[in-house]
Amino acid sequence: MRLILDSNSYLNAALLRGVDHDQGTVVFEGEKRIQVNSAQHGFDGFFEKILADLERFDLAPRDVVAVWDGRNAKNRRRAFLERYKEGRDKHPP
Repeated sequence: MRLILDSNSYLNAALLRGVDHDQGTVVFEGEKRIQVNSAQHGFDGFFEKILADLERFDLAPRDVVAVWDGRNAKNRRRAFLERYKEGRDKHPP
């Protein structure tokens, strides 16, 4: 079995996975508080999410193809599906 991953989706989930309590830092830009996580935190989250989904769907692919969005990806997807992402939340759970 071959698996094709929407890598941008996994990357966004990894970046939004929460606070890095071990190596993360907080910076302030004026009054705005910004949580900055370590690269390792995002990297781990990226692969933990993929592995969790493989387990959840009981998949053991022989090959994996990771696909990344390119320039104007949203417009290209809308050319195929006019209502692409209509009504979706901006951030994954």
